[in-house]
Amino acid sequence: MRFDPGDGNTPTRSTVKVGTLASPPENNPVREGFRFDGWTREGQPYDFQTPVLQDTTLKAKWSKATDWTLSPDHGPASGTRLTISPPSRILIVDSDGQAWIWNTGKTANVKPERIRQDQGMRIRQAQTLGQGFILLDANGQAYYLADGKTSLATTGLPENMKASRITTNKNQAVTAGTDGHIWTWKPGESPTRADNGSQPYTQAAITGGRITAISRQGSLYQWSINTQSQPDKPAKVNTTQAAILESASLDGQSLTLNKTDGSWQTEMPASQPGPVTITLTGRQDGKPFTRSFNYTVDQTLLKDIRQSSTYTVTFKTDGGSPKPGDQQVTYPYGRVQRPSPDATRSGYQFDGWFINEVAYDFSKPVTDNLTLTAKWTSKPPNTS
Repeated sequence: MRFDPGDGNTPTRSTVKVGTLASPPENNPVREGFRFDGWTREGQPYDFQTPVLQDTTLKAKWSKATDWTLSPDHGPASGTRLTISPPSRILIVDSDGQAWIWNTGKTANVKPERIRQDQGMRIRQAQTLGQGFILLDANGQAYYLADGKTSLATTGLPENMKASRITTNKNQAVTAGTDGHIWTWKPGESPTRADNGSQPYTQAAITGGRITAISRQGSLYQWSINTQSQPDKPAKVNTTQAAILESASLDGQSLTLNKTDGSWQTEMPASQPGPVTITLTGRQDGKPFTRSFNYTVDQTLLKDIRQSSTYTVTFKTDGGSPKPGDQQVTYPYGRVQRPSPDATRSGYQFDGWFINEVAYDFSKPVTDNLTLTAKWTSKPPNTS
């Protein structure tokens, strides 16, 4: 078995006996800015309950950690509940003002990691910013936590400027100071004054290159930054629109959405087996968006005509012993019980139960009468 992490790093290898099951690596691969979604073979999720019959290469599947996600990405012809989750990051600030980072992309049971802070520093606000986070302490000083780091860096804002509130949009932060001035900042760049000084503001945000701010009188204003990096005259506005998921469809067929705890669910309608496309539309950061996901409708069994069927499974030992008795397996959910102990044959090694040249998968439901035949490999004679 060859496990390709799909990120340019060297694949790992393991040896698996023909006809037996492979196991995934003990630790999932990690890729900065991405979430590991499992191992695939030729673009399809790999079933580790399938016996290995030949050299096999599995490739890691990744999703951007900051993009919308669909889970699961395959399932039966109908009845699957799909969960659609918006972009999300996790940073924790506890009741003592200590910040913790939680990297959920590594393992399911990873614990939060403590951020190094100066003695007495209390963090009172934290926001995602690009691949990192911007944090505001109780003294009004802003700090940046880069991706993969546990130490804070300064933002370069004026020392006498005390921030009252910070908002972010993708890779840009907007800070409102206690003096009412607005500043914008991007990681790796110098802060820029973003208001014209006509009035003080208590909070601001940036969307699509436009500043939206609340004045101390509670009014809402918007303005742009011109080509000379100077703020235009503020214009009073009435309201803003929140980001939402508006619709979902499967190959053009509308899906009904239900929102629960920040994610949306929908029930899959009956569909023909094979690949389909699920398309999402909505508004994010004040702008319309469209996302498309690949989804695979699994093969289904014909329940209507074989609801109460019983099938017979017969075993042929091909010279080995003991011979297992026949099994009666009910449809649609019955499975063959693997005989125990394995059959033995003098001078031969037992390789498993086969149908023709294919090892039988005991995890699959039985859909017809079967005859399973023992497969043997001749052992070399003992010359010692």
